Amino acid sequence: MTADLHTMTGAYALDALSEFESAAFERHLADCEACSTEVRELCATAARLGAAVAVNPPVQLKQAVIAHITGVRQAPPSTPPPVTRQRRKRGTVVALLGAAAAAVVAVALGVASVGDEAPRVDLAQPQMDPIGAVLTAPDAATLRDPDDEGGTTVVLSHSQGKAVVLPANLPSLDASRVYQVWLIGSAGPQSAGLLHPDAQQHMRPIVTDLSAGTDRVGITAEPAGGSAEPTTPAVTMISLS
Repeated sequence: MTADLHTMTGAYALDALSEFESAAFERHLADCEACSTEVRELCATAARLGAAVAVNPPVQLKQAVIAHITGVRQAPPSTPPPVTRQRRKRGTVVALLGAAAAAVVAVALGVASVGDEAPRVDLAQPQMDPIGAVLTAPDAATLRDPDDEGGTTVVLSHSQGKAVVLPANLPSLDASRVYQVWLIGSAGPQSAGLLHPDAQQHMRPIVTDLSAGTDRVGITAEPAGGSAEPTTPAVTMISLS
């Protein structure tokens, strides 16, 4: 290590030093008030940057995660090495700076953040996930039946030309019936597919193309296998206006 220790405050705050360099710098901090002050200021700045881009998750995030979690393979338990108080603090700084940097890049590219009205399912590769592509679209709009609080949600994206139906609070059906989703508009009702439960009996979300003139999404209980057209009143009806 040939660098002047006094110039390493930023790298130390970002946890960018090797273990050997970090140990040497921490010994230096014990005797250098100027560097200690600068490190504290950098940590405070990082915290403010993180707070500046903090957002509240959309209300439908929990529902979307629950709907998809059954398909996620659990990683085996691991035993991480002991974390010292100093490294824990710097790890937090790095996470905050990372979040701030990601937000800056997102704003620069015009990408919607989690704070927009678009829930996340898989933000890492939305182009490979048609549901995630709709939920993270910049123009994604969240729609519900105003008379069905906490019920089924439709996320609509005109730029994607698709809608995602996130079913919730649907009464249980026996094996002879199944829930069917309908796109309803000037051309009459068109089937968008059947809803199938996961291992926990939660209905899985579905994504459907938006037909021209569609102004409502309805769900009915149909005979097993589905119907060519609705045969029962809708259990929920969501306007796309």
